[in-house]
Amino acid sequence: MTGPGGTARLTPSEAAILAALLREGRAVVTHDRIALTLWGNAFADRFGRASIRSHLHTLRRKLSAIGLADVIISVPGVGCRLLNDGLRR
Repeated sequence: MTGPGGTARLTPSEAAILAALLREGRAVVTHDRIALTLWGNAFADRFGRASIRSHLHTLRRKLSAIGLADVIISVPGVGCRLLNDGLRR
């Protein structure tokens, strides 16, 4: 991922989350949708929201380091969305 402040190397999970957010633009991507994207139907048995929060935290930190701070907005109890379509440049 390249931003105004450089380049960040994303893990496959981080890239999948970012791709899901980009596909939806400014619409909310639910936690369940993120889990399905990352782990498929195994989500209910093996993973929790804490894992999703961890992936999002790391993704936000990497984006911030390349000048793209605060582009992912949390929607408490629901999921997250992009602040705007600014990542589509």
